[in-house]
Parts: sequence; C-alpha cells; structure tokens
Amino acid sequence: SSPPSKSQSPTSDHSAKPSKQPSVMPSVGRSSSPSAGPSVSSELSSSPSTVPSMSPMPSFEASPSPKPSVGRSSSPSDGPTSSVSSNPSSSPSTVPSVSPMPGKVSLRKTSVTVSESAGKVVIDLIRTEGSGGPAIVHYQTATGAGTATAGEDYVEELDGTVLIADGEETGQIVVPLIDDEDINTVKKFSVSLFGVDGAELGFPRTVEIIIVDSDSGPNLIGYWNFDEESGTTAKDSSAYANTGIHDNFDGGYGISTDRVTTFESSNNLRSLRFDGDDDVVWVNNAPGLNLSAGSYTQSVWIKPVSDGTDGYQGIIGFDDGTGSAQRYPCIYAYQKDRIHAGFGDGSSWNSIITDPSLTLDKWNHVAVT
Repeated sequence: SSPPSKSQSPTSDHSAKPSKQPSVMPSVGRSSSPSAGPSVSSELSSSPSTVPSMSPMPSFEASPSPKPSVGRSSSPSDGPTSSVSSNPSSSPSTVPSVSPMPGKVSLRKTSVTVSESAGKVVIDLIRTEGSGGPAIVHYQTATGAGTATAGEDYVEELDGTVLIADGEETGQIVVPLIDDEDINTVKKFSVSLFGVDGAELGFPRTVEIIIVDSDSGPNLIGYWNFDEESGTTAKDSSAYANTGIHDNFDGGYGISTDRVTTFESSNNLRSLRFDGDDDVVWVNNAPGLNLSAGSYTQSVWIKPVSDGTDGYQGIIGFDDGTGSAQRYPCIYAYQKDRIHAGFGDGSSWNSIITDPSLTLDKWNHVAVT
C-alpha cells in the first residue's frame, strides 16, 4: 500500500488522536369402453339355403399384470396401471428415517475487539454440516505472545465448557474482563477450542481477543501520543496498531520534553518537534484510516511557533497524489494561526478555513468533526 503523504507542521510539537453494519410424472394410460375390442358382423342372403348369420365376436379389454413404476396413478379403466408397489393390494413400504449428522463446531471469527469496560467478551461458536444431538465444546484461555495478564485483565479458564443443544447451530463463550487502572493501553490474549463431545472440531479454533482501554473504546482507530523516550517509532495506542515511523528528524528536532501542561498528571511526558520543512511521521496506508465514508472526529495538540513557516503545513492526513477528492480527512495549519480542515468524498474536496484562532508559542487543542 502506498504511504500517506508527508504531514508537516510549522516548527511545532504535537500529538495526534484521530477517533472514529418426488416430482410427479404425468400418467400415461389407455381408456376404452367395455366394447372396445373389435366386433365383426356379416349376413349373406342367396339361394334358398340360408347361411346363418355370424355372431358378433366377443368384446375384450386389456387388463395386463400390474408393473411397478414411479409416480403414476391410473383409474381401473385406464391402460396399464402402476404403483410404487409391485403388489397393488399391499400397503406402501416405510422408508427408514435418517438421524441428523452432529456436524462440526468452530469459531465464527479469528479476532474480536472489546472495550475493557464491557466487563466481558462474547465469542461466537458455529456448528455446520449438521446439528443433530447435543455438543459440549471445551475451550481454554491463554496469554501466550499477548500482553494481557490472567487475573489482572481477564479471568483465566483452563477447561471451560459450552453446551450447544440438539438442533442448535450456534453457541457462545463468555470470558469475564477486569478493568484495570492502565491508561491508553491495548492488551491481547487468546481463546482456543481443544475438544468437542458429540460432534467434530472444525476450524478456526483460536481467536485473538484485543482489549482496548475503556477511555478510548473500540471506535478509536488511531492514537499517537508521541511519548516515546527514544527510537524512531511512534506507537499507535488504539487497537489497530498503525505504528508510525520518524523520517528526516535531525538537527535537534524530533523527541522533545516539551509537553501539554494539561497532561501534567498523565503519562504524556513528551512530544515531537518538527522543523516545518521535511520532518514527518509515516503511517502505513491502512484502509481503516480512511474516515471519509462516515462520521468522524480528528483531534490534535499543536504548538505553532511565531518564527515558523507561513503557508500550509500538514498536521495529520493522507494524500496519494491523485487529487484532493481522494484525500483522507486532513488538518493543516495555515498562515501559522489558522486551521484548514477537510476531506475528499471521491468527487470533490470539502473543507473549511478558520479565522485566526491559534495562539502562537502556546499549546492549542484542535478538534474537527
């Protein structure tokens, strides 16, 4: 995927937080009257001797032996009759019933995102290829390579069971969650199926559970707080892990201890300082970051400086170079003290420019919705 265009700001520090349903065969037979057979009569008159007249030949009708057939019925006067039984006088035979197949049980999804404040995560089970008889599903939780901790973030279960009743095709696993005091964190663990009594075990068998901090919620699709002490990456604290990469930071620009004083008691202790020229944080062009199709909110803290660059300076957004109509929602600083915000809808660019509204050399909170 192509990377987003450079997002630049006037020589400033900022942290960004963009937030965001049996066919029946026709009968064939013959129908005839009782005298349907041929009848011949003749009479001769000649000399005195008289030849007796010939008696009519006896009439006849066809009455063949019954033959088995499929799906035909005829009246007694019809031609050859047939039925599902070779013996018309016998009752129909009974076809033995077939028991439903028990089927296969698997997980509906391989990933589920949930807010920790929900108190639980619900995981859907599906049964396919049959639903005969009850099925008892065995599952277990595991942290594995995840970051969640059993007993602190979720309730551990080593041999849980779920009953799917006879004839039912769905079931649910419920794992309780624990709301901790961590702020702006995303934690993960997994739930796996390891056996089924009364049915077969299908695929998929493992689902990853992504727990999003209750302050952000599952609708938050990107949150870069620029709080790293070192390195060249900008962690995305949303559930989508769209990590950013620093580019062109040098000469004293980059990680800064200058920060928004509003966050004095929070974990946000740093920011990023941009030179207003070519400093940028690149984020992969993830489709989920395109907010143009629905309602959205973007917010950012910025500190424009009085000796910064005039004109347009990108703060957050995406431009693939094909035109403004294709841009994701963007926020720009304009003439240092104004905001230009907009989005492309595929056919046009929709935007606004504010009056002078930013205080130079101070932290300003900007939100566009």
